[in-house]
Amino acid sequence: MEIKEKFNLDQVTTFRIGGPADFYCVVQTLEELKEALKFARGKDLAVFILAGGSNLLFADAGFRGMVINIAIKGIEILHDDDNRVEIRVGSGEVWDDIAALCALKELWGIENLSGIPGRSGAIPIQNVGAYGQEASRVVSSVEVLDLEELEIQIFNNDQCGFEYRQSNFNTIWKNKYAILSVTFTLARQPKPNLSYIDLSNYFAGANNPSPGLPEIRQAVIAIRSKKFPDLNEFGCAGSCFKNLILTPQNYLRLEQTLGRNFSPEIVSRLQELKLRFAEEKRIKIPAAFLVDICGLKGQSIGAARLWKNQALVIVNTGSAKARDVAGLFKLVRQEVFAKTGMRLVSEPEWVGFSEQELAKYFEIPNDKS
Repeated sequence: MEIKEKFNLDQVTTFRIGGPADFYCVVQTLEELKEALKFARGKDLAVFILAGGSNLLFADAGFRGMVINIAIKGIEILHDDDNRVEIRVGSGEVWDDIAALCALKELWGIENLSGIPGRSGAIPIQNVGAYGQEASRVVSSVEVLDLEELEIQIFNNDQCGFEYRQSNFNTIWKNKYAILSVTFTLARQPKPNLSYIDLSNYFAGANNPSPGLPEIRQAVIAIRSKKFPDLNEFGCAGSCFKNLILTPQNYLRLEQTLGRNFSPEIVSRLQELKLRFAEEKRIKIPAAFLVDICGLKGQSIGAARLWKNQALVIVNTGSAKARDVAGLFKLVRQEVFAKTGMRLVSEPEWVGFSEQELAKYFEIPNDKS
């Protein structure tokens, strides 16, 4: 294990943005992770655990402390019968490699999560979801290392506190544990989930009402490629804003606000979305819809730009700084709030920013909540 000083973090994030970390290392085993943590403790350093570099925005000033990039590999079958397979995956395994392997082996449950960048250890942290599937439905347990006690613990699904795009790992347990491995329970019997309209339309157009698992994976990748930028050409952290999960009362408030500020056609589109994405006691409204109707798609600050094909995505077109992304994030949130009354929530984690910087970029004028 090599510990580097003043390591530029733009080298290890999908955004290609970030200043220097005081110290940085890659760990490939549990022993190396413990060694790195003891080094940080000996120098009284703050520690940030890096899990692949996606869904993350580092500050231009970098990180005052030690960034530990976990690259622990390993794939192990724990249980296998005619109905289900339990597979334990090292947190450093590339996620889409796991999705591809499971598609090849005809193991159902994560095919709609194909094409998502990052490593497997990040999947339960944010309860990653896409196209009708999410991590909480297939994660059976998560193995972690307590960063203070340096002891291993295993949490089952219920203990992880999964909610929409969150878990205990990015809320009440934030910065408390490093994920070592994740165990997934996948189905051997076909369980296609074509509930997402883009997927159902894809196969309707292909005249294939009963696609197999490899076909679904291929379709998801094709759909994502049309919506999301090529990471070989642009820096990107994925969606920068979470979709809205509204109570009926908050939905009604949104509909009334749109009725005052937009055309009847826009209100009709909102009502269609309500029916399409209705969940138990809650209503999901795509944040991209609000960004679109506010006329923000294509907006840019510096080299940061809202992606032309997906309004939730901010891309680094080549030389963007964190301040550019943060400024564009602020602009979008303020415009959406002014015209719809809704507060968009950041999906990426912001790291290395001061409290004053965060207050500046998350400020919404006239927000009395």
